[in-house]
Amino acid sequence: MAATYIHGTQPSEQVRLVGRRLFRPFRIAGLTQIELSVQPEVHWQGSPRFSAWIQNLAGNLESARHGLEASALCGKEKLGRAIAELADLSCRPDASSHFMWNRAMAIRGPRGSVDAFER
Repeated sequence: MAATYIHGTQPSEQVRLVGRRLFRPFRIAGLTQIELSVQPEVHWQGSPRFSAWIQNLAGNLESARHGLEASALCGKEKLGRAIAELADLSCRPDASSHFMWNRAMAIRGPRGSVDAFER
């Protein structure tokens, strides 16, 4: 879903637009009782999931490497530096990571029902 809404935007705008545009697609799809919220992910050196969180971030970069390089959003050298920075971060005693998930929950009505929301 995110790729549909970030296509054509600048990379710096992409994350902001994904969260801002969750409500409208749900309404258009005819969902009801829509609730938007955020889920913080806060990890710091010494907390139980810190190391796993940082390893996951590095893994995300590795798994996206081909697409990032092919689209010219990020070159090989920058990706290498980012992954090295994450490895360094995982060893720092003052390290922390803060991330915010955008969430949306809703209820789908009976099949064939259409929401009154105008498109």
